[in-house]
Amino acid sequence: MSASPPDVKRRRARMPTTTGLWPAANWHEREVWDMFGIKFPGHPDLRRILMWEGYPYHPLRKEFPLAGLPADLPDAEIAGRNPDEVDLRADGRRSLCRGERRV
Repeated sequence: MSASPPDVKRRRARMPTTTGLWPAANWHEREVWDMFGIKFPGHPDLRRILMWEGYPYHPLRKEFPLAGLPADLPDAEIAGRNPDEVDLRADGRRSLCRGERRV
């Protein structure tokens, strides 16, 4: 028996949706699609739920490397944001960043 190429196996990774029987399966099937790449034909809204739309990989598949793969973020604003510099105060005053001291 010859081994099939990985893309052939990926195309076969599908299972009929169960959202008609269990509506709560909607979220779970979306998560499985996002992380493993298993498609659910007949699903009412099969789109990514944890990774951004357009992310080309499925991170919990066995062939996905532990260190990850490089991928572009969808928006320059997201890519350039530093969580330490975000203003979290509701009154608009600048909050302290990590390592800063109040004078």
